[in-house]
Amino acid sequence: MKMGEKIAANIKRLKITKVKLAERIGISDSSAISQWVKGKTRPLPENLEKLASEFGITVQELDDDIETGENLEEKTRALLYAIESITKKMSFGVSDEQEEYSTSSLSNKTKIDVFMPKHIAVTGEAKEEFFIYPSYSSVDEYLPMLIDSPDDKTPFALKIESGEVYAYAKEGEYAVIMPADKAITGKTALVKFNKKYCIKKIIFNDKEIVLKSGKKEIKANLEDVEVLGFVKYFLRLQ
Repeated sequence: MKMGEKIAANIKRLKITKVKLAERIGISDSSAISQWVKGKTRPLPENLEKLASEFGITVQELDDDIETGENLEEKTRALLYAIESITKKMSFGVSDEQEEYSTSSLSNKTKIDVFMPKHIAVTGEAKEEFFIYPSYSSVDEYLPMLIDSPDDKTPFALKIESGEVYAYAKEGEYAVIMPADKAITGKTALVKFNKKYCIKKIIFNDKEIVLKSGKKEIKANLEDVEVLGFVKYFLRLQ
């Protein structure tokens, strides 16, 4: 039995809701538990210990059961097939040059290297044009993919919770962001401005910087803007 199945079984045994369980183990978002149950993500070690304690079992009892050689080989083949299916179905894209957002299959786009060593942690969420970040005290969700990251930089993701965040991003998508050492004009970026954060296309103009989202523009002094990273792409899981 898998860990997710065991978590679901213990929730049912204790007759408790995921919201209540989230409160008891000290996480702010009960959707993380849903991800664990579905097997899309795994709890962090400290959360795993809290779960085991809440269920009255050991961490080892909550972990995946050891597979037999034959069963493991069969599941490995199934996993490889699933990975291939994910890469074909996963969609993404933002086109600054055309000033429009487009979504299409990876098979119809230039493929990105999604199975390289870097994990992508979802470190916060954006619910409005200017938002507070980070909003998560701990990482309880990772995107079901790996990505190549140059210069030892670790990419991260923000979950888009509203269409107001950026003109070319939609609710439910993830903005995958690559940390930046310097600002580059014409790029879509995660920006700190007026003590809050936003996702904007940045354009340098003399001593000013223009923060752009669709037809809306905000002009600011260079010293008032901090660029934290560039949006590599917007991702929607299907």
